[in-house]
Parts: sequence; C-alpha cells; structure tokens
Amino acid sequence: MIAVRIGPDMRTAVAPSYFKIRPEPRRPQDLIGHNCINLRLPTRGLYAWEFEKGTRELRVRVEGPTDLQRDGTAAQCGPRGFYPSRRQSSAAFALLVDALRHRPTRDGASR
Repeated sequence: MIAVRIGPDMRTAVAPSYFKIRPEPRRPQDLIGHNCINLRLPTRGLYAWEFEKGTRELRVRVEGPTDLQRDGTAAQCGPRGFYPSRRQSSAAFALLVDALRHRPTRDGASR
C-alpha cells in the first residue's frame, strides 16, 4: 500500500469529561490502560502511538477501537490517502494523487 499525505499533521485532544471517570496519564506508558483511538495500517497492523521529547523517542501500543478513526476519516479528519500500488496507475490517477498531495509551506502552514 502507498500512503499519500493529503492534509496537515493533526494533534488530537481529549474531552475534559473523560478525565472525570479515568485518571489523567502522567507519562505515555499510562495510556495503555485508557480507551484510545487505534489506527490499523495495511502492512503493519495496529499503529503504535509515537512520542518524542528532545532526542528521545517512544512508541506505545494503546487499546481502543479502530472504528472511531474510521469515523474521523469519514468526517474529513484523516491526513492520508491510501492506494494499492504505483506500478499500474494511469496518468490521470497520478495527476489526481499529485493534486491531492499535501505540501506544507516553509512556515509549516498548509497550502
């Protein structure tokens, strides 16, 4: 599968009411016990959430539904488009992919 970035990276947020019934995580590993949105990648299975602080990187595999991610994509919240292969795409399809491809400006804004 080929992934094409068609929108800017998005930060996610948590509804404040969620932390009225669950403890607030203090470190990324604390997310393991929370109901998080999962992303299923075609070639890798469930995506591990990525965190970084300075030069340190950490990946955490969270629990939670994948249907919320699907619903978010349907509501135009997904920044990637997927297609099966580059080998047999038509010229028209290649133009469409190029037109949809997200290209951030130098200051990080979308164009």
